[in-house]
Amino acid sequence: MSGRVINITPKLSPDELEDEREIRDPKVRALIREGYQEFLAGKTRPMEEFLAERASRSKKRSRRRSGS
Repeated sequence: MSGRVINITPKLSPDELEDEREIRDPKVRALIREGYQEFLAGKTRPMEEFLAERASRSKKRSRRRSGS
């Protein structure tokens, strides 16, 4: 051996690459920390409730964009 180093890096799928970029975003990291703290504090809710709230927000946004 001549002391050379070979780095092997796996090729990421487009979804994995997007996830990797998002996780490095300070805003996303802050949201993750905030959510984790809420989880630790017992501020959890059923998934159905969360998804319903999310759908409601999405509908409101789309109405604002369309001018309704």
